[in-house]
Amino acid sequence: MEYTPQQKSQFLVTNIIWAALTSSIFFYGIVVTVGIKPPSGGGFEAPVINAILGVAAVLLVASIVLRRTLTNVERLVRMGQSMEQIATVCLPLPLNFLIVTWALAEGSAVMALVVSYGTGNPMYFYVVGAVAVVTMVVVHRPRRWSHQDLSML
Repeated sequence: MEYTPQQKSQFLVTNIIWAALTSSIFFYGIVVTVGIKPPSGGGFEAPVINAILGVAAVLLVASIVLRRTLTNVERLVRMGQSMEQIATVCLPLPLNFLIVTWALAEGSAVMALVVSYGTGNPMYFYVVGAVAVVTMVVVHRPRRWSHQDLSML
């Protein structure tokens, strides 16, 4: 399959944005490890910690559900789209949809970052950040490039 320069550019941009959002979680981890100090004044109380971590869990689950919903081929067929339209227009997802799902997953790590600084305990971030990275790699990675795709660049 011959790719146009626009398609090649789209592949690169998609993968660069995905890699940037995924690697930013590692940078958050470095910041937490180096810069965390016990908060003065006692830090966050248990209900606040639970609420923020609950939001992190909801963001992570929402990113997975949204990605699965947007890529559900059966739903797209029921909407009257042909397989050719689905293969060329709907899948892979447009970049704006991908960014939204990736931002939701990264948002869970940001919530854990807030909890870690509010409590002085980096373990909150390490656990939620690891789950967010695994989700980004397993669920949210962009379409894999074939050898032919790479040779066309």
